[in-house]
Amino acid sequence: MEPWKLTSWLPQPSHFGNPAFAHCGDVFHIRRRTSRRNGTEGFVNRFYGFRRWVLLAASWGALALLASARSTPNSSPQAEPRAEDEAMIRRVLAEQRAAWNQGAIEAFLRGYWRSPELTFSGSGGIKRGWEGVRARYLRNYPDRGAMGTLNFAGLEFRFLGPDAALVLGEWHLTRAQGDIGGVFTLVFQRFPAGWKIIHDHTSVVPPPDKK
Repeated sequence: MEPWKLTSWLPQPSHFGNPAFAHCGDVFHIRRRTSRRNGTEGFVNRFYGFRRWVLLAASWGALALLASARSTPNSSPQAEPRAEDEAMIRRVLAEQRAAWNQGAIEAFLRGYWRSPELTFSGSGGIKRGWEGVRARYLRNYPDRGAMGTLNFAGLEFRFLGPDAALVLGEWHLTRAQGDIGGVFTLVFQRFPAGWKIIHDHTSVVPPPDKK
């Protein structure tokens, strides 16, 4: 490094790492001031290091709790109300099946939400309102022979919230004039009077030999 010839003392900057000047007679050499860690700086660095370890340990603990919660089986107390709700919905469907097999369409319709906002969709389009759904059933099943014997199968339940559920299933009518069946999707909602169907999508599926 080439020395600088100066005739007066140069002030030394106070920032760590910035160039500083050392006095050697009349010759000043540029050198790099190294930082010295005093007691306060050491304590601060140790404090921040300890805090990083605490945060890391807390993060691992949270991840462990999350993994444990996800691995908990569905037999927890929170799953019990869902089982009760499923049993109540199954009861509604069982009462509908019993009413249908007795030829009582009016009793069968008690499982539906008695509201103008009730909807039913099928091959004949969309019917709106409880009265519209009732008129559809009376038109398509005018007598006991047309109604036949109703059975449900393959029921699947998916709860969409505390007061809503989606039910998938298969339906089948055994009749002298020819069996018929298909699939359905029901949307149930809980009301003060119990679970009611607020939407019904029923489709006819031909038997394999008639497809």
